[in-house]
Amino acid sequence: MKILSSPRAADLERMNTEELRDNFLIDDLFVPGHIRLAYTDLDRLIAGGIVPQTEIEFPAFRELGTSYFTERREVGIINIGDEGLITAGDQSYPMNHLDCLYIGTGEERVRFQPARADRRRSIF
Repeated sequence: MKILSSPRAADLERMNTEELRDNFLIDDLFVPGHIRLAYTDLDRLIAGGIVPQTEIEFPAFRELGTSYFTERREVGIINIGDEGLITAGDQSYPMNHLDCLYIGTGEERVRFQPARADRRRSIF
């Protein structure tokens, strides 16, 4: 998980383009076969990208101080790729292109997978 710390407002005025990009741009979220997340201290937001090629599950991240990802947070998911499937607990949700899904706090297992083996471009 990438950690981004927000600069002070007074520092923003003197930053050049490269410094602004280093502090705010998240450009490496969509990597096939991986979950990539970026945590920012600005509202404690986590932005992420998931490109499953086989089933992939939200791991516990040490940086969150929890035993599973949704122990103290909820998740909003938008599928910007091909069809996929999300399983939260015992419930499965087929996800078409641009479908959205809300997963509430306390769901211990959240898994992502492409809907079909020949279509591996699900992007959440």
